[in-house]
Amino acid sequence: MTGQIRSKIADKGFGFIKSDEDGKDYFFHMTQCVTSYEQLSEGDRVEFDTEKSPKGMRAVDVEKI
Repeated sequence: MTGQIRSKIADKGFGFIKSDEDGKDYFFHMTQCVTSYEQLSEGDRVEFDTEKSPKGMRAVDVEKI
């Protein structure tokens, strides 16, 4: 999938990506980033996969494009 980083909570190590495909927001955690979390900013375009988590779907393998 592709999308845009909608928000990033740097001190907590997570954020949300708005998907281009379905318009949904996906949670992502710094441990699930291919591109260094520190190099990601709000508004950046990213590619990502999704997986089911206990709290719903989340973004994994997040990479800046």
